[in-house]
Amino acid sequence: RPFDGVPTRFTWAAVHRAGRLLELTLQWDRSHRALEFAATHDTLTGLANRPAFAARLEEIAKLAEGEGAVLFIDLDDFKPVNDDVGHLAGDHVLEVVGDRLGRALRPGDLVARFGGDEFAVLCERLTDVDTAGAVADRLLAALSAPIVLDDGREVTITGSIGITELGRSEEPEAILARADLAMRDAKARGRNRWVAVPPPLP
Repeated sequence: RPFDGVPTRFTWAAVHRAGRLLELTLQWDRSHRALEFAATHDTLTGLANRPAFAARLEEIAKLAEGEGAVLFIDLDDFKPVNDDVGHLAGDHVLEVVGDRLGRALRPGDLVARFGGDEFAVLCERLTDVDTAGAVADRLLAALSAPIVLDDGREVTITGSIGITELGRSEEPEAILARADLAMRDAKARGRNRWVAVPPPLP
């Protein structure tokens, strides 16, 4: 009999199966993207995490023309903030800090949260430590404004920053360790400042 345009039971079943298959495909795609994001980003701030930062740092350090610098940031006296306002409010402070750091950077610079109150910044295409110091000054200024909590209280955060230029073909952990030492030196000198150390001689 000629087709009269009325869907048959078989047609409806096929449409239903196709729709279900599309729904499952979209669910898988969302789950896959979520897993990829979780593997490379900090769950609290949405910033890159340490493995993602180290992978990008390794790429840049291998480039012959890859001038750049790493800034290692540790918040000053953050533990008392958690103790005074609670961990939920402390998490809010970390989210605000992450947002402020990102806004203070140039397009293309990478900021990551390593965990706790430690952050790191990778600045590409920098030719000298003075330029990296100007970036650090912007970051310190961004941190200095009080953070208003949900209950109206204000928290003031400062940070100590260690800076090092990239040595070519260096391992990421060696670069990060040097920046971490510079950060500790900044804390020893009174905090709320930056200290720079040069890369090893070629």
